[in-house]
Amino acid sequence: METNRFNLIDDYLLERLTNSEAQEFEKEMATNDDLRHQVTLCRELKEAILEDDVANLRKQLIKSRDEVKIAEKSNLSNLFKVAAVLMLMSVATFFLWKVTDSSTNLFDKYYARYEISSTSRDSNLSNHSIQNEIIQLYQQGQFEKAIPALQNYLNDRPQDQVCRLMLASAYLESNKPHEAEKLLQSTMEKYPEGLYTETVEWYLCLAYLSQANYNEALILANKIKMIGGRYATKANEINDNLSTQRIEPTK
Repeated sequence: METNRFNLIDDYLLERLTNSEAQEFEKEMATNDDLRHQVTLCRELKEAILEDDVANLRKQLIKSRDEVKIAEKSNLSNLFKVAAVLMLMSVATFFLWKVTDSSTNLFDKYYARYEISSTSRDSNLSNHSIQNEIIQLYQQGQFEKAIPALQNYLNDRPQDQVCRLMLASAYLESNKPHEAEKLLQSTMEKYPEGLYTETVEWYLCLAYLSQANYNEALILANKIKMIGGRYATKANEINDNLSTQRIEPTK
């Protein structure tokens, strides 16, 4: 019975019930204080996880397990408490798995800062020291200084695709994915057959993932996968992950 109840709450919170089933469930909640309380706890748990409070969730799971052990050693009057805690633990574990393995974490899984090769440096010796200073700031992750320096550099050399990739990567690590998206889209429009096209598309895909624009990410990942190249394997994994999950239309 408790397993069925857990499945029902699970389906309700994940919106897997039909309209009629959801209405019946809500009618039962209206007259069942225990059920309403359990649903409220599970909903709060889900919201906490969506706010990335995964560490706190794990602490709560450990606490819940301890409560189960204590209750199991007590008398039969605590059996309901044991069942309720176990159900909550099951829901929490499910949502924890959902967060850890969901498309919302694909960006963190696949993002890596764009690396500059030695051959990408400007051959103009008069600009060499300035360029090295910018690269050093970028490689050290000092983006509050690197971003304006890269922006100024790019104003003078808008055709520099390496600088564009560096700036886009700096934006992504500074929680500015929209700026990265605009810059990368502009780069694709201006240099559709450029030397760095695949890399630009890869970081644009990551920018989409960072903003939960999963439809756009799926389309671009599929393109990168089909063309092949350096990022094809990772793009294929992203494509498979997004394809197996329900993707809401991007607003």
